[in-house]
Parts: sequence; structure tokens; C-alpha cells
Amino acid sequence: MNRGFTLIELLVVIAIIGILASVVLTSIAPARERARDARRLQEVTQMQKALELYYAEHKAYPSYTAFTDATLCGTNWCDLETELQPFMDPLPRDPLGLQADYAYFYDSNPGDSNQTYGIMMRVESPSNNWMADNDGGYYNGADCCYYEIGPQPRYCMAKYSGTGRNWWPIPGQEANVCRGGN
Repeated sequence: MNRGFTLIELLVVIAIIGILASVVLTSIAPARERARDARRLQEVTQMQKALELYYAEHKAYPSYTAFTDATLCGTNWCDLETELQPFMDPLPRDPLGLQADYAYFYDSNPGDSNQTYGIMMRVESPSNNWMADNDGGYYNGADCCYYEIGPQPRYCMAKYSGTGRNWWPIPGQEANVCRGGN
């Protein structure tokens, strides 16, 4: 008497394993998004501390508008990294790697002799949208999910309203958000 599995039994087991694997991977994706957002938040907080150390030494913030994108240096990001090197090395790049959808932004205000700045990041997980909604920067639900920190946003929200706000231009997108953060 031969003992073994039939082809049908093997196919059924493989199908069940495939279904279970897809369910597990689907449930893991939101946790990964939240973890990347947590890392982004930690990195911009560290960057904020480095900027404060820079300010203590130079009495002004670095005079750049800089952001990451699909290239290693983005726009002025490597210049800002060189400027902040004694305080933070290297500057963060997004956990998803070199891409433009989730980027870091930095801007200082030359209008006040670089006495204020803003740092911005895009939130990936929909469960973290509350961060963008409550940071004091721009949020209207349609230009979703940019978390902002730094002295510029309070000024931005107090001085401007509606479409008259001072905007961050988002490269390659129509959406713009308020300069600075909370």
C-alpha cells in the first residue's frame, strides 16, 4: 500500500499557505508604514536639535532651501549636510530610499536674517495624518499629510489665511503647503 499525498492535496495545501501568507503580508504593511513615519519623525527631531546647536554657534540658521529627492543630494541637501556636519552627520534620507514621494524639506527665512526655519516631511501612514493636522502648519485634507516643525509655521498660520499663505513648493506636484512647521 502506497502512502503519500495526491497532487490535489498538495495543491490545496499550497493554496492555503498562499492565502495565509497574503493575509499576513497585508496586515504587516500598515505597521511598516507607521514604523517608517516614526523613523522620519525621529530624524527631523534630531535635525531640529542639530539646527539649534548650529544657531547657538552662528546666531542664525543655515541659509538654504533644501530638500531630498530621487538623487543623493536632492536640491541643496548635501550643502546643508556639509553645513550641519559638526552637529549631525549625515543628514537623513527617507527610509524608502532615494525617491521624491516622501522627502525631507528645510527652509530658513532670509527675510528675518535666517532667524527662523521650517522642516517638513510627508507622513506615509493614514493613521498618522493627525500629526499633519495638528502641527500648526498647513493642512486642508486635500494636500494631505505634511508634518512641519520649526519656528516658521506659527508665524505662517498667524499671518496668512486661505491661499494667501507662504507656501512650500512640492517638486513635481501641484500641491503646495505652508512653509515651516509647529
